[in-house]
Amino acid sequence: LRSSVVAGETPRELVIAFAKSPELNSIGLGLDFYDGEKLHVNGIRAGLAENYNQVASVATKIQIGDYIVEVNGVTGDALEMLRLLREVQDLRVTFRRPLEFSIR
Repeated sequence: LRSSVVAGETPRELVIAFAKSPELNSIGLGLDFYDGEKLHVNGIRAGLAENYNQVASVATKIQIGDYIVEVNGVTGDALEMLRLLREVQDLRVTFRRPLEFSIR
């Protein structure tokens, strides 16, 4: 597991490399693909993502509400990204935080 983030920053995007093994071969994310372009994280369960979160800093944890916008160079095709997450052993995944707005 590796991530690329500048220390002390809360990233807008987070790139994480996952390597599946025979013992741990699930990414462990609940995902929606309703817009067809990106995957929306709606759950985190046992798997590589949960293991990553156990050692990640608070600012770099995968969070419910994040979006997966790229998997192994594929963008804009949620079904293909979902297929890669299920079938490929070595993954490079780009997560994007949702924009937060304050209304006064």
